[in-house]
Amino acid sequence: MRDAFTSIWREAGTKGLLQGFQASVLRDAPYAGLYVLFYEAIKEQTGAALGSENLTRMQVQSKDAQYRSLSRTVAGIFKERGLVGFFDGVSIRIGRKVFSSAISWTVYETLLIFWRDRSRQASSMQSTILRSTMRAARPVLASSRALGKQPARTFSSTRVAQSGLNSLHTFTEEEQMLRESVKRFAEDIVAPKVREMDENETMDPEIIKGLFEQGLMGIETSADHGGAESSFTAAVIAIEELAKIDPSVSVMCDVHNTLVNTIFRTYATKEQQDKYLPLLAGSQLGSFCLSEPASGSDAFALQTRAEKKGDHWVLNGSKMWITNSKEAEIFLVFATVDPSKGYKGITCFVVEKDMGIEIAKKEQKLGIRASSTCTLNFDDVKVPLENVIGGEEMVGKGYKIAIEILNEGRIGIAGQMLGLAQGAFDKAVPYTYQRKQFGTAIGEFQGMAHQMANIATEIEAARLLTYNAARLKEEGKPFTKEAAMAKYYASVVAQKAAGSAIEWAGGVGFTRETGIEKFWRDSKIGAIYEGTSNIQLNTIAKFLQKQYS
Repeated sequence: MRDAFTSIWREAGTKGLLQGFQASVLRDAPYAGLYVLFYEAIKEQTGAALGSENLTRMQVQSKDAQYRSLSRTVAGIFKERGLVGFFDGVSIRIGRKVFSSAISWTVYETLLIFWRDRSRQASSMQSTILRSTMRAARPVLASSRALGKQPARTFSSTRVAQSGLNSLHTFTEEEQMLRESVKRFAEDIVAPKVREMDENETMDPEIIKGLFEQGLMGIETSADHGGAESSFTAAVIAIEELAKIDPSVSVMCDVHNTLVNTIFRTYATKEQQDKYLPLLAGSQLGSFCLSEPASGSDAFALQTRAEKKGDHWVLNGSKMWITNSKEAEIFLVFATVDPSKGYKGITCFVVEKDMGIEIAKKEQKLGIRASSTCTLNFDDVKVPLENVIGGEEMVGKGYKIAIEILNEGRIGIAGQMLGLAQGAFDKAVPYTYQRKQFGTAIGEFQGMAHQMANIATEIEAARLLTYNAARLKEEGKPFTKEAAMAKYYASVVAQKAAGSAIEWAGGVGFTRETGIEKFWRDSKIGAIYEGTSNIQLNTIAKFLQKQYS
């Protein structure tokens, strides 16, 4: 079939291909959404078009609003980037997973034949295509999974279990594709800027823009609100992959997704979701504002006040240690409406930057320097009544939001620390097999080999704790204890792995040039934010007491 399409193209050009496309493909209605993508995109690029009758038929076959929106998205990308830009954004390996229909894959490869030799262009639209295509391909992939064989767990070379149970390293097609996409973005776009951002203690605006363009700032957000509508584990995977290159970029993505977006998705009114989620998925960074000078681990000792005056609330007070605060446009601020009620007076407000938030002192930190951490001042900041998260009925219930959301956020931090540990390991270990002393690669000495084996085992243990907590959360099962374990242990392993990596690389590891020492500096925060290690141990101990006492 590929030869047939190639022949049509060569003999009749684009218009001929589209006619052959229509004759051979469009009758296959179940995949109409994918075909409309190609048709609309090619039409925008070349000006060639089918007759109105055929176009109408395609639109009827693709009544689903998601497909129609997808067609417009891809057409727009073609118009801006051209075919070369499109194919730079879709690798053959990813294409084989997404375009599981043999026919659609044939069309893809046919087009690629004529464009693969063109000079490659950097495509910031890569994940827009990936994210959109994943959504369009869901029905196809679901059918393939239902009809195909279940992955089996192999216990030996001859005995295979057919229970259908999977390991914690089993991921959906979407999660696998997202991991590869984030990995490429981190290595190609983030990595060249890491040292400069660390030295300047500033996040490059192009990195923030890239995260939005890659679809990484609305991973769990619904397609209706401009998000990827993927899993919580997918968000953790993205956080992990970013942290392998730069934990500063990782935590920005983490806080935005696991704290800010999740609060809107879970607790906000429909009006609030419709207003803010598209912004948070598309262009505006979010910030979570709970900590204060007098309330760290004792988060509910906060003193920021909110007073109701007429048709608005007036906020006064200060917040401290606030991540993303320099670049953010949307802030979730916790304040008390009645100090006499203690934690039951705490309420969560949506505050936009231009409502009057003062971004005060920016902290100079040991690690994650590119991630902004600032003090915020609220001096008679007026917030509309409708900006209470969840509406009027959630006044005084902000403590519930904070408790539940931090449990989820800790899994995100575990993912960050996991990625950091792996990143340090990946940088240092290859060096040990290149560096020779006494005529032998230092990584081959038993003492060194055992150290690396030990760290590799601990990283894997942290990975399994993290993935397990993420899956429990997705399944709607209790996960508070598991989240605390994952966050605590991953932060311990991150420090140990990063410190060991410096020693394995010797004097080279101690210099800034390799970037290994940065991983150690960045690792220290894991034992502090979103619940210190002692707080995590307290949480775990309470569950043990309840279980055994």
